[in-house]
Amino acid sequence: NRGLRLQDIVTAMEMETLVSFNQVKSGKRAMGRLLKLRFMFTALCRKYLVYSFPQIARLLGKDHTTAVYYEKKHDQYKMDPEYLEQYNQIEANVEEILKQKRKQEDNDVS
Repeated sequence: NRGLRLQDIVTAMEMETLVSFNQVKSGKRAMGRLLKLRFMFTALCRKYLVYSFPQIARLLGKDHTTAVYYEKKHDQYKMDPEYLEQYNQIEANVEEILKQKRKQEDNDVS
């Protein structure tokens, strides 16, 4: 996971969207924006943390098949320019956090 933690992904999402992770993972059936954020969260956890579908599902209070569905929907929504722009910005935030962590590690080693 290259030093990244779950909280880093949550922070990156909250920085961009101003939506708390508690809202994203709320037990309510979500439509629109919250649902899309679940898609993005799943994709980021798979890419950066190499989390399994059951792990992601537990974080969201869902069944593992729902996490599989979220990843498939993420792949479909990447064709939507607005969705992709927001996802790319969140991913840039994740990369920035990772860069800061590496910088800190380099300073700690020196």
